[in-house]
Amino acid sequence: QNAQHCKVESQCQFFQADAAKPPMALQPVALAFMDAPYAKPLTEPVYASLRQLGWLRAGSLFVVEQPKTAPVPM
Repeated sequence: QNAQHCKVESQCQFFQADAAKPPMALQPVALAFMDAPYAKPLTEPVYASLRQLGWLRAGSLFVVEQPKTAPVPM
């Protein structure tokens, strides 16, 4: 709904899958969002999977929604 509201649907791809085990990317993306279940340590393994399977290119932005108290991995 957010992409539709911003009129950018043609520039977006949406996948519903296990983010820690994504399929191979057809091409890398510049921006990836992750809204994982709170209180689950998924940021680092998902980031590693996305990089390994070609989803992220050099300079990609990986945005993660987390609770305020969650540690920020570096």
